[in-house]
Amino acid sequence: MPQTSLTNVVASHADIIALSSDITTVTVTVANGASLSGVTADLAGNALVGFKCDAAWDTNIVSFQGDYTATVLNLYSEGVEYVIPGVIASTYQAVDPVVFLACRYLKVRSGNAAVPAVQGGDSIITLYLRAIQ
Repeated sequence: MPQTSLTNVVASHADIIALSSDITTVTVTVANGASLSGVTADLAGNALVGFKCDAAWDTNIVSFQGDYTATVLNLYSEGVEYVIPGVIASTYQAVDPVVFLACRYLKVRSGNAAVPAVQGGDSIITLYLRAIQ
């Protein structure tokens, strides 16, 4: 039997999923005095590929809650809470869409599950989605 090198069996994310080139957006708000947004619209058939925080965003870690049902849970990938560190106002952050494939519903959190960070004003976060093909 011939040997197969590891390079012949490694798949990239592009091999696992195909995403549309079209991007749609949906917004969520982290309210003044809160750390967690409301549940987004139904994301079925779409994957999160990035997000943008508005100018009102207070710099902090961003983490997520998500699930296929509206009863969302803290989002983990490979046993570790999925976080984007040091997000500042008016910036676009790309994310790994594979992490969000199982999420039909999503919330965005300022801070992480252990230490949520209250926002000092209403902050609108724009979520960028690409359809799964």
